[in-house]
Formats: sequence, C-alpha cells, structure tokens
Amino acid sequence: MLTKVISISRLSSLTNHLNKLCKLAYAMTKPTTVLFPQWYNKLVSCRLPCHMMPRDVSTQWNSMFNMLHFALQYHLAINAMTAMHALDLQKYELSPEEWEIVKELRNVLKDATLFFSCGTPNLATVILAMDHIDKVLTMTSDNSHQFSLPIHAALIIGKC
Repeated sequence: MLTKVISISRLSSLTNHLNKLCKLAYAMTKPTTVLFPQWYNKLVSCRLPCHMMPRDVSTQWNSMFNMLHFALQYHLAINAMTAMHALDLQKYELSPEEWEIVKELRNVLKDATLFFSCGTPNLATVILAMDHIDKVLTMTSDNSHQFSLPIHAALIIGKC
C-alpha cells in the first residue's frame, strides 16, 4: 500500500510536468499579435520548419505522443520562448530533468502509437500487442533504474 501512495505522488509529479507543456501549447494557439511573430522568429532563428505546437486532445488517442514528439523536436525554440520575460511564459519553462521525463514518456508511447497507427489492427494483433504491453510493464515496473521516478511510478500504476 505504501508503494502505491509513493507511486501516486510520483505520478502527480509527472502530471505537473506534462501540464506545463499542455498549457504552453494552449497559450501558443491563442491568436495574439505578440506570440505568433515571436514564435515564427524563433523557429526561423533555430532553422526549424514553421509549425504550431499540437495540443493534447482527450478525444484523439495519439495527441499526447504528437505533442511530446513535437516538443522534443522544437525544444530549442520552446526554451527560447519560455525564457523571454516580455511574453510571460516563464511558468511553462521546463528544467533539464523535465525535458528528460518528456523524452522518456515519448519513448514509452512511441511503440504503441506507431503500432496502432500502421493500419487497421485486428483482434489477433491487438491481443498480441496487449500481451507485449503487459510484459513490458512487468519488466519496467520491476526495474527502477530504466526510467526516471515519475515514469517508473506511472508504469507501476499502469501494471496494477
């Protein structure tokens, strides 16, 4: 029971880190005359393609993966935007530890996202995939050194 309480507190930490990215993505989509030009200038200066950050949408199953993947590709521009005091985005700034958590979570979600995106899965492939996910959750929940504490806690809770 104590490990569940510890895991839930670590999962809460993970949720707080992800909320920063979700709120930043929402703030960036607000049509302001200040944020858009600054964002596009940062993208040009970082030599990145001009795209808006995707948002996590609860009705779109892979949107969290898309947002995390985008954030990792555009982390230089995101860091530059959140560091600008004039834009009032400092509250969304991620520490190096939080960026590592974003990377780990993206990697955890990557296999499932790619598998279920590659066509119409049938019942046999879904059962095999669920068995594989169960095996991976079992192995990773036993190995606390493979992932950071918040990701490890989420995997333990996912296994319960």
